[in-house]
Amino acid sequence: MDKLKENPFMAGIGGAVLLFLILAGVLIFPIWSDKGTLETKIKRKKMQLNSASLNTPGRPDIHSWNDQKFDKDRPEEETDYWGKLVASYLELAKFFSEYDLLLEWWMTKPAPPENRDALAAYNDDRTWVESMRKTPDKGAFTGQLQDARKKLEEKLTTRTPPVKLGLRDEEGDEIEDPNAITFGYNWEDGIPWDTLSRENRDKILSALQKRFQIRKRITNICAENHVEVKRLVDIYFFAKISKSLRGIQRWEQRPQAGMGDEIPYPAIPDRSTPDKFQEFALPGGLGKTLTFGVTVDLRYSEVEKFLQAILNRDIQPNILINVLGARMTLAPKYDEETGSVAYQNEPDQSFQYQETGSLSETAENKAEATREFYQKQAPMMVRLILTCQVIDFDPSNLPDWAKKHLPAWAQ
Repeated sequence: MDKLKENPFMAGIGGAVLLFLILAGVLIFPIWSDKGTLETKIKRKKMQLNSASLNTPGRPDIHSWNDQKFDKDRPEEETDYWGKLVASYLELAKFFSEYDLLLEWWMTKPAPPENRDALAAYNDDRTWVESMRKTPDKGAFTGQLQDARKKLEEKLTTRTPPVKLGLRDEEGDEIEDPNAITFGYNWEDGIPWDTLSRENRDKILSALQKRFQIRKRITNICAENHVEVKRLVDIYFFAKISKSLRGIQRWEQRPQAGMGDEIPYPAIPDRSTPDKFQEFALPGGLGKTLTFGVTVDLRYSEVEKFLQAILNRDIQPNILINVLGARMTLAPKYDEETGSVAYQNEPDQSFQYQETGSLSETAENKAEATREFYQKQAPMMVRLILTCQVIDFDPSNLPDWAKKHLPAWAQ
């Protein structure tokens, strides 16, 4: 300190340096830090843009798209954007056509090919395709449909343990009210065939075939040990099977909102009726959606398995199903003697325990009896309510240039 006092110049220099460091720390260093952060962001953004530019069409791609001399008969040989886009379009068309083929496969025809390799044998066989797609005779189809329906119901009842169907357990007893809503498969009985035109009749036959395939898929999930389901409550299709059928049909009837038997399907407008419900049309007339609801009673531990099975394409029939929404509630308990319905609450505790002079021993005995009581209780059932959707693809409306590159069965 004495030397600084003797040399004011050095003291001034030291103070100036100290002031500079303080100003640099307050003003300059944060700017350098921001500069480094900004440079890092710029480099990251540059890398993203370079990556995106590889798949972004440029002027040469646009020229090739509009070039009248461009060979559109062999897009698989093109490496530009147009060729890649067309190749992706054809792959998607073939993919959805294959699953649509299985969805619409007439039960009156021989069994479909087991896999893609077997299906490839018919790629150029237009005679086979026309025969396969031809609408069968109404009498032959409906007769075979009745037999197939019985087999589905038997599949549920012969499972161990059996899967109950619908809202009520009739067990051979006569139904007190024949008009009571019981759900279950909601089979389309009582169609007035004689009042329909040939065109409307064929459309309804095709819709019945598609609906049966979906019901068969749900039945196989419940009955083939994929999932332990206690009750198949409901399979319901939201849209009318045909606009030519006036009014609400028997299988389309649902209980009024707020009733105990109402099933509140998610992702569907409230109080939607078949007359008002509209399916979503695919662009270019390539088909539409087919929306339906599925309700089952099962243990909570089986919910995840059921969802996996719904989405699993390997379960027969091979149908692509998308889940739009899910809702889960406690499953109601049906009193088979009175026919009443009660929703599950805490079970009535009815057990005995030994009371002793010691309050602690008595409390321990009661706790042990309580544990044993609940361990003997059957797992609580839940009701899983799903809204699902299938793509009803129509390959006949594919553009002509695409049909040239697809198998005969995908056209």
